[in-house]
Amino acid sequence: MTGERNKLFVVVDGEEGRQYDSISYNSLIFSPDSKRVVYGVKMGEKCFVVVDGDEGRQYKLFKFSSLLGQGVVFNAPDSLYFLVYKGNDIYLVEERIK
Repeated sequence: MTGERNKLFVVVDGEEGRQYDSISYNSLIFSPDSKRVVYGVKMGEKCFVVVDGDEGRQYKLFKFSSLLGQGVVFNAPDSLYFLVYKGNDIYLVEERIK
């Protein structure tokens, strides 16, 4: 993961992904069947997950939590979840994969 000055990106199968301000610690994982790659990112004041290069729903000013030991977890082939925190509150976010 390298990029422009202070920007990061992920390389999958030799292809560089989009550059982001940061990639969340411990969030980069493959799906259980190894067909998908997902990671959490921050761009400006927006945070979101990236699945196979596609950006998910954007949220303002939260941080990914690694309370479970990893940032993003697949709970079905077409669904994943992650914990985020904003201030003193922790939220469980579930997203469907198209």
